[in-house]
Amino acid sequence: MIEGVRKIDSGEWSVYFIDQLSDALKIEIRHHLSTICFGSINANSGRIAYSYKATAREFVKRYITQDGDGNRQKGMVGELLFHVLMSIE
Repeated sequence: MIEGVRKIDSGEWSVYFIDQLSDALKIEIRHHLSTICFGSINANSGRIAYSYKATAREFVKRYITQDGDGNRQKGMVGELLFHVLMSIE
C-alpha cells in the first residue's frame, strides 16, 4: 500500500484509512485525476481541456459549489480517493 494509507482486509471487505496526505498519495492523485474525471481516452488525448491543471481547476470549481450540508464535497473527495486507491491496488 502507498505511504500514508493503511488497509484492513477481512476477506469479505476492506477499509482504507488515510492517515496522512503523503507526497506519494499526492503524486498518485495527480497522476490519475484526469483519467478518473474524463476517462483514459480523453485524458490521454493531449488536449489542454483534459490536462491536470484544467481538470484540477474544474474539480475545485465543482467542489466549492455549496450544497448546504457538505455531502457533495465529501462524496467528491471519497469517490476520488476510492478511484485512486483502486487504481494503485
